[in-house]
Amino acid sequence: MGLFSRKKKEEKPEKAQPEKLMLDSPLGTFTYINNPGANEFGYEGYIQWYAGSVEDDITSAYIDTDSPESTQAGLCYARLEALFADRDRVEAEMTERIADHFLSMPDMIVSGYNKQMITDDMELFWLGVFRNGDTQFSYDAAGVYANDITVTIHADGSRKIEYRYESEMHVDTM
Repeated sequence: MGLFSRKKKEEKPEKAQPEKLMLDSPLGTFTYINNPGANEFGYEGYIQWYAGSVEDDITSAYIDTDSPESTQAGLCYARLEALFADRDRVEAEMTERIADHFLSMPDMIVSGYNKQMITDDMELFWLGVFRNGDTQFSYDAAGVYANDITVTIHADGSRKIEYRYESEMHVDTM
């Protein structure tokens, strides 16, 4: 064989892709994720939080597994189902609390917006239910000068709100 002769490439067999674990439920289909670096062991998917919503209004949802060592998610899924069943009340409470929080800081409100306008223009885009008892709600909100608004309800009932304002993250109790 010469220096530049061609060798026939050996074909390597394709590695079989591991089958993804799925959780099919009345709320939607969730895909298992296992991300030890971020301490994420759970399922993510999409739910139709707003009745009659179009595809653009689908809410991302995450539920933890019962433990990091398990792929079962019965506890957090049951909590998600309870939130979903009571979503009108939950939505009204969350949007009102968020609006009240920002209304207490008048310089955070877009000129001409009132409480009703702010609550009407909010949209839940992410919901997370965690094995430690925390639940997180992330909203887009027109009428306020804040982005990345996330409310965490802790297992003990305490609440915090995190948001980005003028390129800085802020954390307040509610």
